[in-house]
Amino acid sequence: MAISVQIVEKSRAAYDLIKYWIENTAFKTFTFLPYASPEDAGRMFLSGKPDVLVIDLSISKIFNYGTGGKLSRNPTKVIVLAAKEGMEAVQQFIEIGISALVMKPIQQDPFTRAVNKVVAQIDCEEDKPTPGQFVSFKSHQSMLYLNELDIVFIEAERNSSKLTLKNGECQTVNEGILGIEQHLKARELLKVDKSTIINLSRITYLGEDINGGGCLLRLNNGSEIRRTLSKVALSSLYKIFPQKNSSISVKGQDRNGHESRAAW
Repeated sequence: MAISVQIVEKSRAAYDLIKYWIENTAFKTFTFLPYASPEDAGRMFLSGKPDVLVIDLSISKIFNYGTGGKLSRNPTKVIVLAAKEGMEAVQQFIEIGISALVMKPIQQDPFTRAVNKVVAQIDCEEDKPTPGQFVSFKSHQSMLYLNELDIVFIEAERNSSKLTLKNGECQTVNEGILGIEQHLKARELLKVDKSTIINLSRITYLGEDINGGGCLLRLNNGSEIRRTLSKVALSSLYKIFPQKNSSISVKGQDRNGHESRAAW
């Protein structure tokens, strides 16, 4: 699986340079959240859930404001770029855990070592099973307690949301998808469009539903679910998992408008 990275820098030129260094760092596939202003980057961080955050310490307060103070709830690995005169701001990242600290002026060799260290940490964690966190939802007049990794689909339904569980059971909860998204910590739960969150760890195949239209999703327990996914959702999946030779495939069009099947 590709490692997703968010770079928060003052300028696009600095963003592009760091992105170039990361792309040439390790024998890994990386995907990158697009460049954004520090405050917009904070909101993007919450929805994108990157594996790695590379952030200039001098603009971290603006970024943290954009996250609404929710940075500490994320399992993202953080690489902080800092100048000696601005080290007092590093305290907020010490509290959530810094994976690497690189001092300015930034040079490629120490930055490369920092990225390699973080990649090694991620590789080590991928070898361990993820137990998942228990989350609670209001369902009618009762509370619903679930392991978040037992959720396969979350779909928006006006002011409520429908949860599809790994056993095929469906539950309606009295909360919109934006509110639910703030509860979730697992990277596997990805918001693929404005109304849908999918647990990628449960999906082993994604293809066409020839009989009913839409998409056929095969789960890792052998069951199948049929859903209509938006073009935005399919595009999100393709961008985040560009690798080939996987059991998940999506039929679509290439850049020239010709029919193609992407696999990852």
